Amino acid sequence: MYYTKITSNSHDVLATNKTDMLCSAVNFANKKTNTGDNVDIYEAVERPEIRSIILIQRVMSWTDDGWSEE
Repeated sequence: MYYTKITSNSHDVLATNKTDMLCSAVNFANKKTNTGDNVDIYEAVERPEIRSIILIQRVMSWTDDGWSEE
């Protein structure tokens, strides 16, 4: 599973998402971010018995530069 966290410059969490595919995590981040937002995508494991997501390692991160193909 992949866990995506989008934060602002002031480190406020703006959005999170969990998905089974890395491409879906990147797509979510690209649709939700604005210029200057920070994105971190982690490999993660969900532990429903303790209602928690355990982050294994960060696989991607970037700061949105505002560029878009649209």
